Amino acid sequence: MNRRQFLYTLAGASLLAPVSSLATIKAFNKTKNSHYFSARSSRDGRYFICAFDAKGQLKFNTRLPGRGHGIARNPQHNHLAAPARRPGTYLLIIDQKNGEVLHRLESSEERHFYGHSIYSPDGRWLYTTENDLNNNRGVIGVRDVNKDYKQMAELSAYGIGPHELNLLSDGQTLVVANGGILTRPETGRSKLNLDTMSPSLTYIDTMSGKLLEQHTLPKTLHKNSIRHFAVNQHDQVCFAMQYQGNANDLPQLIGLHQRGQNIELLEAPKATLKQMRNYCGSVCADASGNWFAVSSPKGNLITFWSARDGQYVSSIDVNDGCGIASSQENGEFLLSNGMGNVYRYRIGSRRLSALVELSSLNGHWDNHMIGSHL
Repeated sequence: MNRRQFLYTLAGASLLAPVSSLATIKAFNKTKNSHYFSARSSRDGRYFICAFDAKGQLKFNTRLPGRGHGIARNPQHNHLAAPARRPGTYLLIIDQKNGEVLHRLESSEERHFYGHSIYSPDGRWLYTTENDLNNNRGVIGVRDVNKDYKQMAELSAYGIGPHELNLLSDGQTLVVANGGILTRPETGRSKLNLDTMSPSLTYIDTMSGKLLEQHTLPKTLHKNSIRHFAVNQHDQVCFAMQYQGNANDLPQLIGLHQRGQNIELLEAPKATLKQMRNYCGSVCADASGNWFAVSSPKGNLITFWSARDGQYVSSIDVNDGCGIASSQENGEFLLSNGMGNVYRYRIGSRRLSALVELSSLNGHWDNHMIGSHL
């Protein structure tokens, strides 16, 4: 039994055991204070940030100046950060209770955002992934929440194309997925360096900006862009990739990592891997940290993985499904898709339960979704 298996053996009982009526009542009471946030677009081409509760009741629908992407929630203040999708330059700060726009900021000169950000645990700092256009390198913007989000510093991302980022449980170690793909605003979303791209999973000390660890893939997989990831309670990182090589290749698209260890690529059944179509869109850990969910919107598929041993567990078909958020229940997720639907799904149930109230929005959910359970 290795270290990871030991940690999860201690974590508790099986998720698939029957739920008692008392537990069901407790679960219902807990979800009353759960809220979820996601970017969306309307059928007439407008963009929004939405909030809804666990029953699917819409709480707000705030207009964005352009297409959104990822959302970060401040753990200490009623703030949501919504940076523009690559290669946009706006950063909106929104009141998570009522959707009011509190600040509209722009990236620094010769920078643009990559669509993701994360707050420090004390709510003081906001970190954003950005592109340094003059030097063709990735950087991390550091903004002070207490000074109306004034930028105070900039850290190197130690790679090209930093995308999603998160913090480990120490609140100081930043994890960055460097996708490795060079882009420029004047060429839109065109990928300019596919032959030389070098994706990496990078750990950075936020206090000093020092590179702590950097892990890359084998040279034969250098076109497997590391884009999104989730971190569970044990600081275990599950990352997902988007392959830029030949469409007939079938590289593994999901990996696990923990500091001080080597990257472990996870094996999916061949039919499942083929259905994923060399593209993963979002990653989420469940409330227990025992399971990871990974979306493949091009393949209309969500796959589920065991954090304990890295084994493939199951999958569910979701048409253009990409956004994933954990509920407060172990092994349970909310799943959104580009058709405007949101579903609740529990690992092993094989059944999607739609949040029907949201269907009146009549639009398309974007790639990512987050939850708040207060």
